[in-house]
Amino acid sequence: PAPVRVLGVNGAPNPDRIEEDELGLLRAVLEPVADDGAPPWLSTSPFELRVVRPSELLDEDLSLFDYDVIWLANVQSLSGEAVTRLEERVAAGASLIVSLGDNVNATAYDARLFRADGSGLLPAELDVLVSIASMRGNYYRVKEFQEDHPALAFFADKEWRSLLTEMPVYTFFAVRPLADAEVLARFDDESGSPLLVERAYDRGR
Repeated sequence: PAPVRVLGVNGAPNPDRIEEDELGLLRAVLEPVADDGAPPWLSTSPFELRVVRPSELLDEDLSLFDYDVIWLANVQSLSGEAVTRLEERVAAGASLIVSLGDNVNATAYDARLFRADGSGLLPAELDVLVSIASMRGNYYRVKEFQEDHPALAFFADKEWRSLLTEMPVYTFFAVRPLADAEVLARFDDESGSPLLVERAYDRGR
């Protein structure tokens, strides 16, 4: 099959330190280093990744319809025009992944990407930041997740489960999911706060 075309929108680039670049580790997975001795079927990546800055979403020569998946990674905020372009592409069948971080302006996201009637792109309204002291090994863990979901089924295997359930998280955005949104994973805090939330948006997700 043709590779999945992924557009990464990097809200916090750091070309000198891959682990501090917002898309650095994702890029390492989607663009593995080619091995000259590998058979042809292993030397071709199933993904085709392009990384841009948030401001480039408004470039006339960038068509979002050239991409199957769009990933917003710690993007501070988006203009109304950029949101409109994203809405059109997702409604036509693309997948939009929004990963939050310390750059995110929650007020701006709620104003432009969330609508209580479900007509916005976000599946949940952003609320306050929740933090835990990073000392004595304290951190939030994944308490439960949908083991049969295609994106999480890998972790249902006992051998790999801890790669998800023991992933340390010290800060996250509390969110209020829409009624028709699906919570795919929850934290182990008292409220069982959502970690991953998914929702259909016309023909996309």
